[in-house]
Amino acid sequence: MIPAYNPDETLLDEIAHLKKRGVRYFVVVNDGSDPASNDVFRQVEQTEGCVLLTHAVNLGEGRALKTAFNYLLVSRRHSLGCVTTDCWESCLADDVVRVMNRLSADDNTFILGKRQVTRGSQTLGSLIGNKIVHLSFHFLIEIEVNDAQCVLRGIPSSYLKSLLTIAPDRYEYETEMLIGTEKAKIPLEELQLQSEYKPWRSHPKMRPFKDYYPIYRTFAKYIFTSVIASGIDLLLFTIFCHMLNDVGIFSKMQLYIVAATVMARIISASISYKLNYQMVFKAQNGGKGVAGWIILNAIQMGLSALAVSLIHGFFGGPETLIKWPVDIALFFLGYFVSKKFIYAQ
Repeated sequence: MIPAYNPDETLLDEIAHLKKRGVRYFVVVNDGSDPASNDVFRQVEQTEGCVLLTHAVNLGEGRALKTAFNYLLVSRRHSLGCVTTDCWESCLADDVVRVMNRLSADDNTFILGKRQVTRGSQTLGSLIGNKIVHLSFHFLIEIEVNDAQCVLRGIPSSYLKSLLTIAPDRYEYETEMLIGTEKAKIPLEELQLQSEYKPWRSHPKMRPFKDYYPIYRTFAKYIFTSVIASGIDLLLFTIFCHMLNDVGIFSKMQLYIVAATVMARIISASISYKLNYQMVFKAQNGGKGVAGWIILNAIQMGLSALAVSLIHGFFGGPETLIKWPVDIALFFLGYFVSKKFIYAQ
């Protein structure tokens, strides 16, 4: 599968090199290219084993891949899967064949190429960017991805229908494709290539921040809802602290802090659960997550009350200012527990 936008004769060379190595079938998608590429596509269409699909206008690499996947599902229903690459021969023909062979050996695994990184092949910016993307995939999505930009991928047919339903149509589609393997329970395997890494600057239409936003989308929404809930929690905590500070038993042994924490958290947690359920994780487990959410908030509430009481008892200071950093630390605990257990699809 080769999505192509304004290709030159490199596309023809790439197909020729792959045919020499035994590749027989190609699906090339002309994604609304300029008339200057018409001759290249004409030759592709005349090449034995090549199918040319055409978009009237440029719809994006993601849409071009969907067009190719749909063709495969309709016209070659018994295929084990497909291998995707680009029209600039950024990966060696031998590597394409290796991915094909690996997919044939295990047709239920998503194969992602991992290019060689040589000295000088990465700028400082791309090195830092790739490290951030790798760590984000590891901690937020919980899959190992070292070369998220690699276009050489082996995709099992069992995953293709799911890929047709993913919304983005441009470069961010390739990121969504990787994220979707975790949701679809498709194993992801990285295959070391001989091809060398080339920074995303060689792809002028790629937008590093926007294209990798899907990695952080759920986490960003969780931050948004948590900020709302935390604001409500801190406001109520402050009010309850003032109300209970001079009330009998609550003024002794810092118990007013515990009572204020409990009352504020009950209200804010109810709001937080509803927001996360509908906006962030879009869970489909009905009310099954309520018990887990209550347990999680009880643990967070206990840890928060204990930590704030101890710190206030030893060092003094405004209770609200102490509670703020404590709850930030507990926020990360809440995110991973919520994603992994409470709102699991």
